[in-house]
Amino acid sequence: IITGFSIWIYTLLIPALSRAGIIDPSGAFSSIFHSSIFNPTALFGLKGLDRWSHSLFWGLSLNLFVFVLISILTKPSEKESEQAIIFVDSLAPSSFPAPASVRDINEIESVLAQFLGPQEAQLVIGSFLEKNNLSRERLSTASLISLRHEAERILSGVLGPSISTLIFQDITVLTPEEKARISESIREISYNLQLSRKELAELNRQLVRLKEFSENIIESIPLGVATLDENLIVTYWNASMERITGIKKGEALGSEADLLLRCLAPTIFNDGFKEGEFTCKNKMGVDRILKGHLSRLTGSQAGYVLVFEDITEKKKIEEELFMATKHASIGRLAAGVAHEIGNPLASISSLVQELMTEELTPFMAESLDTINQHIERIARIVKNLVDFARLYPHKKIQKDLKEIIENTINLIKYDKNFKKIQIETLLEKTPQIKMDPDKLQQVMLNLFLNARDAMPDGGKISISLRSVNNSIELVFADTGCGIDDDMKDKIFDPFFTTKSPSRGTGLGLSICYSIIKDHGGSIKIDSEKGKGTKFIIKLPIEE
Repeated sequence: IITGFSIWIYTLLIPALSRAGIIDPSGAFSSIFHSSIFNPTALFGLKGLDRWSHSLFWGLSLNLFVFVLISILTKPSEKESEQAIIFVDSLAPSSFPAPASVRDINEIESVLAQFLGPQEAQLVIGSFLEKNNLSRERLSTASLISLRHEAERILSGVLGPSISTLIFQDITVLTPEEKARISESIREISYNLQLSRKELAELNRQLVRLKEFSENIIESIPLGVATLDENLIVTYWNASMERITGIKKGEALGSEADLLLRCLAPTIFNDGFKEGEFTCKNKMGVDRILKGHLSRLTGSQAGYVLVFEDITEKKKIEEELFMATKHASIGRLAAGVAHEIGNPLASISSLVQELMTEELTPFMAESLDTINQHIERIARIVKNLVDFARLYPHKKIQKDLKEIIENTINLIKYDKNFKKIQIETLLEKTPQIKMDPDKLQQVMLNLFLNARDAMPDGGKISISLRSVNNSIELVFADTGCGIDDDMKDKIFDPFFTTKSPSRGTGLGLSICYSIIKDHGGSIKIDSEKGKGTKFIIKLPIEE
């Protein structure tokens, strides 16, 4: 081995380093490269061969020469001689004279029992006799030879062909003591093999249990988990990943992840494959917010692991908590402002009312009337502030929401400002719900008034009511001017309004939001500039 490796380095590696410029053939190695005997590309003067054939020839030649030389100059030990005779003899044609080696079926069964156990030995003998329609009492020499070959074949699968041949043959070169020693060694090896097989079987069972345990954990966690190989092919896809993405496991396995997940998270495969956390929106039929984490797998199984978490509810709770906190803060401020304005406003209103009873000039009467109108407007604003600040649960009763909507329509249909507005309704029969009728009517009235202000030249209001799962869905849509995208997130904020200061305080939709939340429901807006606005209200149906 050393000789062959040295020839390989000398005839292949050194010339390669010379061609690469790492070794200078005109320097310290000049005498070697220009030698007629030690030239690495023409060793011992051999020319005409390419570098691969040249290296192969001298490598094999010197390897064989050194192997034969050392074999001649050295003598094998006693143990090496015994092993050589055993292995050479095992390849010789086997003859089975029954009287000399194995005399009867009982002896074969006894030999098998030493290494396989009594029950296994009986099973082997019985299977052979049944297969060949033979009986133990009358076996011919040929049948005994066949049984001996079958027993040797079975033992070779357990102990190896060489040892099984040794067991059933007389080895004349060995003394009886050596035979006994070898037999004992074989029995010990057989025993150790049996123990090893038992340990291996137990380890295999533990490995299967660990695999099942790990898969059960991954399948039961609420996080979506997928593994990808180096070529971004999906190799694993758990049940939560099916639920979050809407993609079945059978469709995902073996698919390219960048194509499979492009509609779900189109940015994670752009501009290179970036590890770390990211957030995306699920566009596969359901508007969900997903938080993902992509990391590289280390170890023998190279690739990536992709984890998705559905944080839609978490984001919703955060937004509601933020809105509730903001409303509470502004509510306290509004309550204080309303209290401070209410007292002096009442005094001013009383003085104006008293002055209006006196004899006044036309100018003074007109001025007092104007002052009184402004006082009334301020009083309405203060009342809205008080309603917003003191929005606590009132007594709720079971009532039909359809009736509330119809009552509100009856209230506004006589308003001259609604003459140009067409009202369409599609009100299905829905279960009664627990509600504060006055508060929900206030919500409906606010929506009607906002729609009226958004359609000064007329338009259409569409109202639909239906049951969806365990809730009642109310959709209120108008064909007005719509709302800009950058204003949608602020539309329910207190004191935010798209109207002029003289036409609104910005508290109407905030009060609507608070009333709907107080009833355990939700209100959302869908609007596009110039195409109208749609409010979607959902109220739960209690058991």
